[in-house]
Amino acid sequence: MTFKISYVFLFLVFIASTSSSSYITDESESAELEAYRIAKLGYLLSSAQSHKDSDTEVEPDDTDINKEPNTTPDDTDIYKEPNTTPDDREDIPISEVDIQLVKDIREERVNKDIALDMNCERVVSMVTCSFQYKNNGVKDYYLFKRDSPLEGEINSPFIYVYGNGYPVQYKGIIVHRKDPTLDDFVLLRAGKSISASIRLTDAFDFTQNTIYTVQYNKPIMYIEKGSIMMEWKRSGIKAMRATAVFKADTFLLYDVGSLSKPDLSIETDQDDDEDAYQEDDVDITGQSCRGAKVTGGDSIQSNNTLELHEDLCNNLNMARGMIKKPFKKYMEWFGKNEKKYYRYVYNTFTIILNRLRRTEVHYEVKKKCPRGWIAYIHKSEKGMIALCKSFFDIKEIYCTENPYEQTREGVVVNLLVQGSEHAYNLVSHPGYYIKWLAYSFPMIAIKNVKNYELFYCDAQEPEPY
Repeated sequence: MTFKISYVFLFLVFIASTSSSSYITDESESAELEAYRIAKLGYLLSSAQSHKDSDTEVEPDDTDINKEPNTTPDDTDIYKEPNTTPDDREDIPISEVDIQLVKDIREERVNKDIALDMNCERVVSMVTCSFQYKNNGVKDYYLFKRDSPLEGEINSPFIYVYGNGYPVQYKGIIVHRKDPTLDDFVLLRAGKSISASIRLTDAFDFTQNTIYTVQYNKPIMYIEKGSIMMEWKRSGIKAMRATAVFKADTFLLYDVGSLSKPDLSIETDQDDDEDAYQEDDVDITGQSCRGAKVTGGDSIQSNNTLELHEDLCNNLNMARGMIKKPFKKYMEWFGKNEKKYYRYVYNTFTIILNRLRRTEVHYEVKKKCPRGWIAYIHKSEKGMIALCKSFFDIKEIYCTENPYEQTREGVVVNLLVQGSEHAYNLVSHPGYYIKWLAYSFPMIAIKNVKNYELFYCDAQEPEPY
């Protein structure tokens, strides 16, 4: 296993140095390749580092609702990618896929312009990491701040921490947001650098006096300055460039008892909206799943949210039931109907159902949220889902006939799937690329949270014959 992981990482470094930025005349093909590259890097890192092997497997049936099954495919699955073309060839190793991908790029060009350095250390009662982004080129770039140190805080698990070689559990937040705006970018001028820092102790609990390793596991998302307005007017900057990075830093910690613990509070200096909430001090308890309560909102917000929750278990079970055969809709959103794939998806839904049946969900309506936030969960608060005003601005409460339409129900399911720790926000584009991932790379699709959200909503519509 160690050899395989090292091989994957070494090859990622090689690919990052040979094909991290490419320019293709066919716009749709370029976007597809970028989507694949982002998904593959995120998937490989999360698979190789955050999943434990197990000999237990669960067959798709209804007898497993009282236990959480193993959700990791066989070791041979993790290090292979499915076919890159819609034919019946056998699965081929990652290295061969990467070579084919590089050959498919018409103009191989390395983006060595953007460089990243990081350093982690203890500062009094905190552990901090500083990052320096440097532009070594002659072009100006806008760097995407979301889910990166450029936000100045940890709003998603974009880094991994290991103590003495063992993973330290992420205890921070996971945010569901609106589509990006120009405010989500920061300008990195040619020849200049920008710095950012984060507090690891906000999201990780350091409990042992030992050596720790911090790994940065996300590609840098960017767009050239000259094209940002054109991209914005055309597509709202849904398709950006990505350059792969793999950085790590190691440090020694002692006297960990004096370190601060993860903070559950969310700091914001701006309202999600200028209008304040009119709170009716309503605390309503529902009977769906194990139970739910809504606090902090008015009676309409509370009642609507509670009614939404009451349908979750039935709808999740309905979606899980469409995996057994599997049905056409499963293949549409997750691709191949091979057992190793649909078993993983089935087990992910089972984990969510088990937790809803065991744990009361607390929906907390927030008076203030950072700009652009819709809802979020905190890994340290099991069963809590925080709802921002933007959540209630979503017109549709329930999934509609159009699975791409944003709904409050879809947002809740998205966060529940991310909370299961078996799917990640790798590619969130709501359109063609989600189905494209399923069609071409089902192993990535089963790890992408947006595929689960769209499948869940689509599963509520009758299966076509």
